[in-house]
Amino acid sequence: AVGGAGTVSQAGGTITFSTSFSVSAATNYILRADFASLSGGDTVTIALTTGSLTTTGATSAVSITPTGSATNVTHTEAGGRIPRGVGVGYPAVY
Repeated sequence: AVGGAGTVSQAGGTITFSTSFSVSAATNYILRADFASLSGGDTVTIALTTGSLTTTGATSAVSITPTGSATNVTHTEAGGRIPRGVGVGYPAVY
C-alpha cells in the first residue's frame, strides 16, 4: 500500500501515513478505510487540502508547496450496525 498504514488522530482530524512515498506526476489515489465501530447515522468526511500536505523534494530536501484540489467525500452509515466482514452490496449513502 502506498504510504503504509495510516494512523488516525481523531482530536487532530488527521491521518498520518507510516511510509514516505514519491509522486512525480498527476496521480489518483484511493483511500480505503476500515472503521470498527460505525453505527447507523455515523458520518465520516474525508478532505484533502494542499495546506494539509507535507511535501519535500526527494533529492533537494527542500519543502515543496503543493497545488491543485480534491473533492471532499462523506460517508454516512446506513441503518443499524453492520458486523465487520458483512455487508457486501449493503447500500452506503454518499
